[in-house]
Parts: sequence; structure tokens; C-alpha cells
Amino acid sequence: MSTSNNPSPVPLHSSKRLNQFKQAALSALQQSGLDWSSIRFLQLSDACTFKIEHGDGIKLLRLHPDTSLAELKSELTWLEDLHSKVDFPLPHGIPFQNGELAITLEILDSPSCSATLMQWVEGSHSEEAVTLEEAFREGELIARLHGASETFQPPPSFQRPVWGFDSFQSASERFFQYASAFVDDQELELYCDVTIPLLEWLKELPIEQNSHGFIHGDLHQGNILFHEGQPRAIDFGRCGFGFYLYDLVQPLLGLTPDGRQALCQGYASLRPFPNHWMTQLERFFLISMIENYAHHGPNPAETESLREEQPYALAMIKRFLDGQPFLFERVPLYTME
Repeated sequence: MSTSNNPSPVPLHSSKRLNQFKQAALSALQQSGLDWSSIRFLQLSDACTFKIEHGDGIKLLRLHPDTSLAELKSELTWLEDLHSKVDFPLPHGIPFQNGELAITLEILDSPSCSATLMQWVEGSHSEEAVTLEEAFREGELIARLHGASETFQPPPSFQRPVWGFDSFQSASERFFQYASAFVDDQELELYCDVTIPLLEWLKELPIEQNSHGFIHGDLHQGNILFHEGQPRAIDFGRCGFGFYLYDLVQPLLGLTPDGRQALCQGYASLRPFPNHWMTQLERFFLISMIENYAHHGPNPAETESLREEQPYALAMIKRFLDGQPFLFERVPLYTME
């Protein structure tokens, strides 16, 4: 029998855990120095987030159950650097009363968590599908982020993840652990056929200054807001070192072929693509797609939607394995032969 005094972990998405986060949020606000008037729960995923209204505006409070203070401070260091180089709004850290950008909170009957306070970024998601003009502007935004990031010099204590071969290898193992819930045996063979060459390619892909740097890492459409017609990036919690084209494919996953092309045109209008960019982009697209399924696969509530996506996902995999382009093409849905 264990004699440990550590509290037993509570499932992250349980109602008890959410109540614990709400109590932690109030504790964080006591240390913020804000004369706040309202607090509203937003969502619980990798972080638990709250919208804080106060006399001088709006802030975003983030509670992090699994991210170290060093990683959070490193994220905010990069955001401060970006904030000084670009002319569009970005989330950036607000110090607590003790002068720190990230603090540790003790939660009753639960492991401690970290907290950060962020400047609120105004904007909303498109009510309809992203238009070609909006996709073009998204490409411009990402090009500006990459351009500003190129000159970033991480300090010695900087700690952020690397998105590359090792992370994709881990994600692919996770994918195959849960894939049987939403693909059959024949479809799983196609995923095997594509994952092995993708891993081999990524392992040998050279890291060069113009193709690899510090990236957002999670720029799916849910993390891009629009305000007065201009896109704004939010939620930099997955930022790390990686290939710029890997960063670029994240929003492509949520666009039509025409929208993908428009986004790439917007990017290229401000930042030239490297040699063989189209081949690399399609490979990173498939890598990100598999990572996405690996992330959502363990959740039974998402099994049906993952299964519904497979005819299109498998069609692109089949085109890739046959040596045919797919990113900007309207690909017929996959059917079993």
C-alpha cells in the first residue's frame, strides 16, 4: 500500500478537475494585481483558459497542468521578441505582482499547475468557410511570423520542444495504437505504406537556416482569428523548433484545394519557397494529418468524425503513394479496390 501524501490524479476533463481549475483561477487573479470585474471559463484542453475583464481591458488567463515554468517562460520570451518585431497584434505575457510571467499554483487535493496571464487578442473565426482572400492573408501572416522568427536568438536557459523526426515517430506509434477504431485492416496497410517513407525522408531532411527555425507549431484554423479583415495568430502553446513548411501545412488541413493554393500564394508573395517546396509541403501535410489523428484517436467521442474523414484522407495517401500530386487537386474519394 502506498504511503505517499501526493493526491491521486483526477482525470483532466472531469467536473471535479474543472472546479479545481476554477479555484486555481481565482488564486491566480489574487496574484495578478488586476481590478477584475468578471471571469469566464473558455475551454479545457492542454491548458484551461479564462477570459478576464477588468478596468483597463481584457486578459487571457491560462492554467497549465503539464507544462513546466521553464517551458512557459521560454514561450513568453519568444512572444516578447516577436511582439517587438511585427506590426500586428500578438498575445504576449503580462507579469504577475511578483514580476514573474509564469507562476506555480497549489490546487487542493490535486497536483499543482502553472499559470500565465496574456494580453487578449481581439478577433473571431469566420462564420462561413474561409474565403480565398482570407486564405491569402493567412499566408501573408505566416510569412511575416517566419520572417520575424528567423533572427530570434534563444537564451541559454531556453526550453521548448523540437518538432521533427522524433516527435513524428512518437505520434505515428500512437496513431497505430488507436487507428483500429476508425480504419480497417486494408486501410491501415496504406497508413503503414506511407508512414515508413515519411519517417525515412524526415530523418534525412537537412536543417538549414532558411527552412528551419522557431515556429508556432499549431496554426490550425482554430488558432487564426480575423479582426477587420486581418488574420491574427493565437495560442502559441505548442511553439518550438521545426521546419517552416511543417508550420505552414497546419492551416492547410482545414482548407479546400483552392484555399490551400491561395494561402501558399499569400505566403510566397512575402517569402520565397525553398527548392522542391511542393514535394516537401505534401509530405509535411501527410505527417501533420497522421499526427492529428494520433492526437484525437484516443478520444472515443471523436471516433465517428475520424472515421468519416478517412475516404478523403486515404485518397490523398493513395495519390501520394502513386506519385501523383494531391494538395491543390480535387481528389476523388477513396474506395476499396
